[in-house]
Amino acid sequence: TMPDAALVAVDDSGEPLAVEALPDAHPTVKAWRVALRPGTTARLTVAPPDWDARTPFRFAALADVQEALSKVGDIYTRLSEDPSLRFIFFAGDLTEYGTREQLEEFQQRLEAGSRIPLYATLGNHETFTDDARIYQQLVGRGSQHFTFQGVHFSLVDSGSSTVDPLVEEQLDGWLEEARDAVHVVAMHIPPLDPIGVRGGGFAVRG
Repeated sequence: TMPDAALVAVDDSGEPLAVEALPDAHPTVKAWRVALRPGTTARLTVAPPDWDARTPFRFAALADVQEALSKVGDIYTRLSEDPSLRFIFFAGDLTEYGTREQLEEFQQRLEAGSRIPLYATLGNHETFTDDARIYQQLVGRGSQHFTFQGVHFSLVDSGSSTVDPLVEEQLDGWLEEARDAVHVVAMHIPPLDPIGVRGGGFAVRG
């Protein structure tokens, strides 16, 4: 998450809950402790103070660094040092084969000590090892949605040249939620290929 992010917790009646911040492992990794009474529910919001402001901001979009994983460290350093960037939006193929070693190298090169978070989905290269299970263990889910300063962002897992029906339902909801807003949607392999390149869309990948 963003270095200045905070956790706000409220119970089902809207009353705020006590939040205890725990030591940070990295600038973009945060942990908190919240006490809940048995049988109750709570709403948790993790965001920086200006997350709902309507002011201009900058983010970086990346994809397909797989073969150059060992050569792009200088780019990551420049991104991390740019004070105007709020986060990195990564559309898949973080690694060449999706092995544990390659994913850990990616995390070390890009995330260790970085001042800005990275939000990623997987590409087809992450599916080459154990059907992307290692990616899910180390990085997390492949599809997610969030809003920042009025802009909606959706990352959709299409690494296997298709989209899970459950994710399709989620995406329908995300699109509807952002109907009247700016919405940035990223996936590695698009459903339709407007150019006609080989392997450029779902239909030509079998």
